[in-house]
Amino acid sequence: MLRLVGPNEFAAHQLLGEGSFGEVFLVEELATKELLAMKILSKAKIHQQNLLKYAFAERNIMQELTMQGHPYIVKVKYTFQTEDSLVMIMQFCSGGDLS
Repeated sequence: MLRLVGPNEFAAHQLLGEGSFGEVFLVEELATKELLAMKILSKAKIHQQNLLKYAFAERNIMQELTMQGHPYIVKVKYTFQTEDSLVMIMQFCSGGDLS
């Protein structure tokens, strides 16, 4: 069964990194107390730089790799959007690097 989530189901702990059109935060899922990484992409910056197709391609590729269970790829747990942002909730890998 599909479970819909939103930003209010997570508590932010710290900023992990910043990119050209987004940020990654360490968050805690309130229901499970699991630590996860939340990547937030600004819709305004994506549209300004005409990068919408790349943002959706990243989401689609990450979801496909998650479904395949690839052992060396960070798994996506949730994706959703707010009025201003596209959001991906992923496994948190301590000491990892998303690049």
